Amino acid sequence: MKICDILSVKHIKAELEADSKDALINELVDLLKDEGSVKDLDEIKRCVLEREQIMSTGVGKGFAIPHAKTTAVKGIIACFAKSKKGIWNLIHLTVSRFT
Repeated sequence: MKICDILSVKHIKAELEADSKDALINELVDLLKDEGSVKDLDEIKRCVLEREQIMSTGVGKGFAIPHAKTTAVKGIIACFAKSKKGIWNLIHLTVSRFT
């Protein structure tokens, strides 16, 4: 599998508006609204937020990889975004700028 198989240009946002982790996840998932393989955006948001509660997906150096497994999307799909201001991650004590 190649990144181009799961990440479309329409699922990339150059500058996030979000100022919290929840808002960031909502903004990212909303990029998928016109994706044919997506069955339920709200369920995807719920699953990603639930996964984030288990353990932060911040990996350090300004990166986070919020993700989840759900039946609300057929197959594997990805989004990418960046934030100049960053989203504070209390668990890793870092600011994530790329998700």
